[in-house]
Amino acid sequence: MRLGVRGNSEKGVTIIELAVVVAIIGIMALFMTPGLGEWLQNYRIKQAARDMAADFQFAKMKAVNLSGLRYCAVTFDITVNGVRYDYLIYSDNDQNLEYDAGEALFKSVILTNEYRSVAFDTAKGSVTFPHNTNSQPSVGFDSRGLPRNIQGNFQGGSVYLINTQNNKARQIDLTAAGAISIAEY
Repeated sequence: MRLGVRGNSEKGVTIIELAVVVAIIGIMALFMTPGLGEWLQNYRIKQAARDMAADFQFAKMKAVNLSGLRYCAVTFDITVNGVRYDYLIYSDNDQNLEYDAGEALFKSVILTNEYRSVAFDTAKGSVTFPHNTNSQPSVGFDSRGLPRNIQGNFQGGSVYLINTQNNKARQIDLTAAGAISIAEY
């Protein structure tokens, strides 16, 4: 029998071989962990921006489906029943861009509950939509899906989000023609 060569009758893994494989996996995990944390932080801000853009699109489509003389509105920084929301999407029956009792609420969002470490970027102005009479930034979509302000004029604006852990930021723009885009800044 030759040294170092196994015969057909020897099968399996030795403890030394298993220990070497476990050590290699441990070393790889050690180097991957910092990169994984950074990836997760980047993912959160990207996902928050994509979801907000999708929420604008949802409000546009809902307004078209509602038709008639009412908007589907998005109002930011609003308190309802003692709970502060970053934004609400609702059927604005009286077109005043203010959430009133009895209006259908489609979505309510608290950013930090859904995306840890993501918040409005106050250094950039947070939200640039015009304010309603309660001084809340708001935009309403009409039956054609076009954004309107409190006076009924076409209106665009921007929302600025930042991940407070790594300062990665995204800007969600809505043009007066209803186009929605996301940019890194």
